[in-house]
Amino acid sequence: MARKTKAETEKTRARILDAARDLFISNGYERTTFEDIAKRINLSKGAVFWHFKSKSDLLLTMIREAADQYDTELGQSQRYVGSPDALIEYCVARARHVTSRLRYRKFFVMVNRLNWASPQMTIVKNRLTQVENGMHSVIARNLQDFKARGLVRPDVNLDEVTILLSTMWLGLLRARLCGGAVFDCTETLRLGFHLVLKGILAEPQEKNEE
Repeated sequence: MARKTKAETEKTRARILDAARDLFISNGYERTTFEDIAKRINLSKGAVFWHFKSKSDLLLTMIREAADQYDTELGQSQRYVGSPDALIEYCVARARHVTSRLRYRKFFVMVNRLNWASPQMTIVKNRLTQVENGMHSVIARNLQDFKARGLVRPDVNLDEVTILLSTMWLGLLRARLCGGAVFDCTETLRLGFHLVLKGILAEPQEKNEE
């Protein structure tokens, strides 16, 4: 049998990941087997095992690669955005990137349907490190920067606001993509972030008149 080229190998690997994602959505992670994945794309079970040593390894790879590709395509992985308005637009852009692309919509639905409390997910949870530019981290870093620069009131609890904003971002995407709610996700997100940030900003300092 002729040796497969690197391009062919990568194409097969991508097909396995796509098939696994769709089966995790339709059948559930726990009930999906390597045999199911192989049958879906006319491969042998051994071919799937050649690329991934276990189902948890496959899922971990899927999550990490999707996150890396997402940040690369968006091209907005900077640690600090500069202003509250820029933070709003950054978060809106990330939401739009998810909702406007089929593969990210599917990936988002899959992740939100995983039973993270299942014993089968223990290995994945233990090996999966938080993505550096995840929404919670981005929001936390920028709020800390705003407060250090005097843009946020001194009495504001940044941990609470970070949880509120990151939960709002995730919750609106879930409602739109997983819950079947029909609304403009990005405009609703922009409005919600604006109202929260407006409530925590410090009053602008008036210049003393000479």
